[in-house]
Amino acid sequence: MFSQDKDRLEKWHVFRYSKTGGIENLGQLAKNINNLCISADGAVIWGSFFVKDEGSRLFRHTQSGGIQDLGTLGRTSITPYAASADGSVVVGSFLHSTTPERKPIYHAFMYSEAHGFEDLGAMGGESAFARGVSADGAVIVGNVQVPNGSGYAFQYSRRDGAKSLSSVNRKVTFATGVSKQGLIVGTYFASLDFYWQKYRNHVFLYSQSGGFKKLGAMGGTSVGVVRVSPDADQIVGSYTNSTRDSYVYTAAIK
Repeated sequence: MFSQDKDRLEKWHVFRYSKTGGIENLGQLAKNINNLCISADGAVIWGSFFVKDEGSRLFRHTQSGGIQDLGTLGRTSITPYAASADGSVVVGSFLHSTTPERKPIYHAFMYSEAHGFEDLGAMGGESAFARGVSADGAVIVGNVQVPNGSGYAFQYSRRDGAKSLSSVNRKVTFATGVSKQGLIVGTYFASLDFYWQKYRNHVFLYSQSGGFKKLGAMGGTSVGVVRVSPDADQIVGSYTNSTRDSYVYTAAIK
């Protein structure tokens, strides 16, 4: 993002980057943007922005049509996390309800022009978050939270329904990307950083035939969201080092 005034969040601008075109300033798009995701060719951008007394509204931006405000879709706090390769499908989470103790309950969702907004539920847990989708929009991955505070990764498709991927060494596990061949990538809580009081996340790969494979922190101390290429030959993500500096990385899958 660009910022014209660091003290005013409504001045943040959205940018798009490619190796051939460099950084392209797309302007403000909307005030109070919460989250963004993008299609494989960069032509479609999905996001949400907050409006007082309404909650988060979903929007889509295309090069030809500009920004399209899709509204709240009758939900609250919509957050898109990933889009299919052509941008026709977007997945994420929304605030479904709150418990009597005022604990928020989130459901995973999928949205497309063909099927509209689909509430995918909590995937057998208390809350669910859809964080990745395959290139063709058919397979969704994410994480489930359970009442005791732990959680596990899940995989979902219309054909097979929801499937639990368990967890890595009984740690809280987040699936964030899936390839055409079904290789799933994500992160898990590896250890607790007592100084910063935050968990250090490591990367994992998962396949039905090989199970979980731990890849560590990719040269840093903790990793952020990780994605996998459609052909499952490369992953990309971010990591922080011991001085809290952040870097982007790519890695070939062997």
